Amino acid sequence: MLLRRVQEVAERLFFYARIGMVDKGKLNALLQGYIENGLRDWAENKAELKAQKFDLSETTAERYLTGNETNIAEQYRSIALGAGRSYFGSEKKEFIRTHARMLLEDNGLDVQGEDFDRFADMFAKVYVKTQEELANREEGRHSYDYRQFVQGMFEEDQPIRMKPAVDEVLALKRRAGLTDGTMKAYGSMSEIILGFYGEDYEVKKLNNKELIRFIEVQQAKGVKNTTINQRKRFIQEVVKQASSDHGFVMPTFNVKLKDDKSNVLPYTADELNQMFVVLNDRKIYEWAYWAMLVSLLSGLRQSEVVSLDVADLRLYEGVWYFDVTAAKSEAGIRRVPVSKLLVQLGFMDFLKKRQMSKEPHLFMCHLPKSKNYPIGGYVQVPSTKYGDFFSNSVREKLMLQLEEGQKKDHHSLRHNFSDSLKQGRVSAEYRDELCGHAGKVGSMRAIYDEKFGVLILAEELQKAKWECDFSLLKTWRA
Repeated sequence: MLLRRVQEVAERLFFYARIGMVDKGKLNALLQGYIENGLRDWAENKAELKAQKFDLSETTAERYLTGNETNIAEQYRSIALGAGRSYFGSEKKEFIRTHARMLLEDNGLDVQGEDFDRFADMFAKVYVKTQEELANREEGRHSYDYRQFVQGMFEEDQPIRMKPAVDEVLALKRRAGLTDGTMKAYGSMSEIILGFYGEDYEVKKLNNKELIRFIEVQQAKGVKNTTINQRKRFIQEVVKQASSDHGFVMPTFNVKLKDDKSNVLPYTADELNQMFVVLNDRKIYEWAYWAMLVSLLSGLRQSEVVSLDVADLRLYEGVWYFDVTAAKSEAGIRRVPVSKLLVQLGFMDFLKKRQMSKEPHLFMCHLPKSKNYPIGGYVQVPSTKYGDFFSNSVREKLMLQLEEGQKKDHHSLRHNFSDSLKQGRVSAEYRDELCGHAGKVGSMRAIYDEKFGVLILAEELQKAKWECDFSLLKTWRA
């Protein structure tokens, strides 16, 4: 321990010498002088700049402005936040590095390689502090704590502990107005992460190797990739925020896990036929009957189906379509024509009844009051209710026929929908549009996010080729 401390002190002294400084006092003066020169320029030119209605969007730092600032002080703060996150939270470091090199050159210093990288890291913190102090001056607050700030950069680094770093991210999410349910989920996630790493774990040590260690333990416990991905993103968010707050370079994380849904298989034609037989049961609710057929014949996700309102069924030049707006991504917001098969099965009769009811939602059901459904009554079908119906009333009756290890669930219906388009030789870009996928990198859809017209999509949808027997379905009648 003592030897390591001696080595660290020696390395700092060699660093000062290599960049042309006798000791840390000279470097302290250089960095502190940068802040003071910025404040002096501001004070000398304040009246003139105000008369000219000077705006920071006219400077090279405009890249960090959001456009929502209402005064110069807010612009300075946006630059401080943006510059810090850009330098310490991403690979976009050139802006700060250019200013760091200019400062060295102005003082007749030529620093290269790793020594310059180290100096740039220190300068980045000083640049951010300068913008914050300029914002304070604009607001009439004169603080000189920047001197202690610069001095503190030369003292031993204080470890950044995991618990305070996690608490900071949770506080930011709470201030962003997330719901109590969402915050409870993040709270549970943070407990799992802190339980693994420990509350006193040093955030700076959390690199790609440490993230992999966490993932491997989660996988060994049988946690699904979808859940692990959520926890992984939260860990990365904690490290990113800590790097921005404390000024260290964020490590590169390159761990990618396949979403569990990518391993889901489509149902076979025989399995779909068996589902149709189940749906013919008169005990099946009308909403459930049509929700499942909309899922299968329109490719909508479970949450997208139950979120549909009656008004989301729109008519354009003789073509009815679903106006999907409650999607999980921007690509998911789309218009999906109503399949002719769905029309032939009687869906438009169901729609007419829903329109006459004057109730807003397409799929509604009676729910008794309970812990999970405190409101109760006649309500829009919750996604969990639809999921329970599919799992318990439909899928469970097929389990004996499914081969061991096969993963098939409600999401499989989307695979069936996509496969029917593929079998009908519908091109990938039309399939992506209908399914609400962003498209492959480099495709015209991914580059321009161009939406196809409803009539074009309707024509492509009719090409879908199905091997299952829809004649087994009996149109649901009240």
